[in-house]
Amino acid sequence: MSYNKIGDDFKSNLIYKPPRWSSSSTDRKILDISIEIISDGVLLEIVNLGSRSHYILGSSDDCDFVYKSPYVSRKHCVLHYTRSNSLVIYDLNSKYGTTLNHMKLIPEKYYQLSPGDQIRVGPPGLSDRSYIIMGHSILSGIEDVPKEDLEMIKKKKLSDVDKAKLMKKIEKDLEKELKRELKMHNDDGSYYDTNLFLDEYDEYLDENPETQKRKQPVLNKSDILLAILRLQKSEIQVLNKWYKVLKDATPDRSRLPTQPASEIDIELEKVKKKQLKEDKAKFQKVLDKVRDNLDHNFKLLRVASY
Repeated sequence: MSYNKIGDDFKSNLIYKPPRWSSSSTDRKILDISIEIISDGVLLEIVNLGSRSHYILGSSDDCDFVYKSPYVSRKHCVLHYTRSNSLVIYDLNSKYGTTLNHMKLIPEKYYQLSPGDQIRVGPPGLSDRSYIIMGHSILSGIEDVPKEDLEMIKKKKLSDVDKAKLMKKIEKDLEKELKRELKMHNDDGSYYDTNLFLDEYDEYLDENPETQKRKQPVLNKSDILLAILRLQKSEIQVLNKWYKVLKDATPDRSRLPTQPASEIDIELEKVKKKQLKEDKAKFQKVLDKVRDNLDHNFKLLRVASY
């Protein structure tokens, strides 16, 4: 994924290149999305998301969703279909930010969307327009929430702010779980502080398929749907972690020194590239395993649906 501008003029056209894992072949039986555009409580338009892989929202006339406002960047945020039949949102490092269900999004990070989610662009309280995710998702109603949090939701009618806080807590818990799986630390003094180690995960990756078949319990449809939801979240988290590692390891060209690089700098750059290549292979191994499990569960779902 890249986000570039053409020419030296700060007003030149911004070009967004979607990642290779974005997909335009989403199964409509699993996910079929439309967006309600509402301004000051009035429904302006309902837009069906068709067969394209991504849709950009911004103030530029060439955006898919055009919103003329001083608080909206030319290319503000993007909605993506993924190859695993999910829809995600990504803030394109906008000036005034994007909120999802009253929670401000971290720029350049993917967040999964579901029917009922509300998107606003610009500073909280200053935007009069909202984008409501509507339509059909086979995962609607599946709760991937710890039991204690689910009980709190049932016993107490939470405000929108409380719901946003709860979802942030759940996201942090998922982040901790992913960190344990990836075991990311910096014990060897590597060149950036998110060096990847997968010693604990190797056992999972190297499991004997025949042994696992004997261990697998019989799953019902709701179990399969919950597994798919969790795997979709895991896929997005792995991608976010990789993009962060890549960003931390890639120098900002505008801040590079103008004088020629020394021999030490050249050798150091070679070490960085080698380390980054090794980390990419490890991330890809985890991602391939998650996607294999997703494909397997989608096959199970088709069988369970008959």
